[in-house]
Amino acid sequence: MNELFLIMAVAIADLDSNSFHVRQKAEETLRKCGGLAVAHIENAQKTGSPEVRYRAKRLRLGITRYYPEPLPAPAEESEIDGALNWMK
Repeated sequence: MNELFLIMAVAIADLDSNSFHVRQKAEETLRKCGGLAVAHIENAQKTGSPEVRYRAKRLRLGITRYYPEPLPAPAEESEIDGALNWMK
């Protein structure tokens, strides 16, 4: 699993944190991932707690304005590095 997908998986899990700050940071991270996070967000909408489903729905609606379809996974390591650097 590459670093970007690990970051997205942790962010999805953090949407259910007891800490408001952690949940907000997770949303921000997933928003920055954009279309790459859509598949993870859609899965969270179906399987998460009510809080996760609410946040995932809100994220999905915001992201789909710009990315109507999920983006394919980056094919090259340089694309992943570029996305990670942009997120910092």
